[in-house]
Amino acid sequence: RVCAGGMISVRSSALDEDGSAHSFAGQLSSYLYVSSAADAARFMKLCWASAYSDRSIAYRVQNRLSLSDISVAVIFQKMLEPDVSGVMFTCDPANPAEDNYVISSVYGVGEGLVSGLLECDTYWVHAKTGELARADVGACLLVPHADLAEQARQQRAVQLDRAGRLRVRAQLELLHDPDQ
Repeated sequence: RVCAGGMISVRSSALDEDGSAHSFAGQLSSYLYVSSAADAARFMKLCWASAYSDRSIAYRVQNRLSLSDISVAVIFQKMLEPDVSGVMFTCDPANPAEDNYVISSVYGVGEGLVSGLLECDTYWVHAKTGELARADVGACLLVPHADLAEQARQQRAVQLDRAGRLRVRAQLELLHDPDQ
């Protein structure tokens, strides 16, 4: 085993990623459930190579980013088996004029969310008040574990009560960097 506790994920990030004007989210490859050192080394190289994929190069050209100085960081993380995972944006990527945080969640690992294979629950939380501005609850028809199937049909992946929204808001205010 690569990791004493089990499998790992091999994840990549462009070093010029996530500025105030652009984000490489989903542009580079990541690999989950890696169990051998040989596979970890192979996937590390594939992560580096993904910076030169048609999709990544097109993104760089579209956003007038350097094509000659491309750097990719690759990290190895212990693979987790979450019941729920998700992403949060401190600025709505589809409507930056609104002052909302956007939180999307799915059952299982986040790959189902970023790939679009799973319908997600998405919440728009007003940045200043912590009030729920909008909710779009996915059908959660596909879940990674059979024991979660009934739970998925009965409730949202993440429960955002008022107290939870306010805690998210307070924590973000402490950590918020307008360029991220």
